[in-house]
Amino acid sequence: MEFTYDGLVRWGFGFHNPNHAAAAICALLPFVWGFDRAGVCPSRLVSVVRWLVTGGLFAALALTYSRTGFVVAALEAVAWAWLGRAGARPSQTRPRQARPSRWVLLVVLGLLVVAAVVGGVAGRFTQDAAALNRPRIWWAGLKLAAANPWGVGHGHSGLLASTFLLDDIEVRTLVNSHLTLLAEYGWIAGGAWLTFVVVAICGVGMNWRDARFPMCHRSLWTAFAGLSVSAWMSSVFDWHVLLDWSEMGGLGVTNFTLSCMLLAAYLVMGLRLSWTKRHSCRFVGLSVCAIVAVLLLVPTADVPRVRHGYVVKEGAKMPFVYHDAEWSVKSVLPYLEDGYRIAIEPGVWPPDVSPESIWLFGTCAESACRFTNFPVTVVAPPEFCILPQDVIVVR
Repeated sequence: MEFTYDGLVRWGFGFHNPNHAAAAICALLPFVWGFDRAGVCPSRLVSVVRWLVTGGLFAALALTYSRTGFVVAALEAVAWAWLGRAGARPSQTRPRQARPSRWVLLVVLGLLVVAAVVGGVAGRFTQDAAALNRPRIWWAGLKLAAANPWGVGHGHSGLLASTFLLDDIEVRTLVNSHLTLLAEYGWIAGGAWLTFVVVAICGVGMNWRDARFPMCHRSLWTAFAGLSVSAWMSSVFDWHVLLDWSEMGGLGVTNFTLSCMLLAAYLVMGLRLSWTKRHSCRFVGLSVCAIVAVLLLVPTADVPRVRHGYVVKEGAKMPFVYHDAEWSVKSVLPYLEDGYRIAIEPGVWPPDVSPESIWLFGTCAESACRFTNFPVTVVAPPEFCILPQDVIVVR
């Protein structure tokens, strides 16, 4: 599948999703700006190389047509300039010495605007459905995570959000790598990940005014923070691909390799930033408390609960419901009047408790003979399927 905009193919540079390529480009920018901090090369040559590479990366960013990429690049430029001011010695904070940094910031932002206009990306900065729907998707994902402390299961967050919480929106993920991880793998794994991100970003907060900060961590912090924002605004870390070592999400070796390298770089940067903090335990404790407090305050009424691979709704009657690949979870709901336990994945397997009744949709009706001791209802069975005599058939 190709990603296009206005009839033009968006470049992915080896990534399947061009937004992932844009995130990788933005992560490289701070290291280009911080190139040769030791002053090994002549300063004029270094400046020429920085501007040329920055221009080339902006051109590549324009070819991805990623709005998130341009927003993150602009934020990184502002953060880079601000950290230069925060980390300067008192003698370097005078207005006369700060003007060059401001001019460089203006030039970088100007180049970014030129790249957006010339590359045609500026036309994408409109209030379309892709942008307006994201807050709704994030809120649905947060509710899903709050209602399921143990997670909804690998790859199920988008399906459940679309089915139960987003009537007119179909999503595969929550368009947010951090939130997708929290919703699918539960509070422990998701909380550990979010704590890692918060500690890495805030772990050097007490050292921003240290004159050594720009030399040691300026590029690292800016790149990590930018990549964190990219992962918040899009699914940069696509967990259904990264954790699929056999099929690689069906997207090819190149995409899988680049995605793993991007995740590895993110983890290495985060660990390096976390080690610089002398009071990390305090940040860990505060982060965990804040995450749990937010999850406990989110309303969870009418939010699906997931248990052992089933979507569970309490009711007087709670049949076990199985469906094939042609029947989605949403398509079976109109047939169920009260409570239910719907298997999220297609197929039939033994119930985890003694069932009151069984509903089989599509080709799953062929397993009706396995449940002779319980009331069985089949919906739209195959034409030549042989069914037991006491089975209720709904066509």
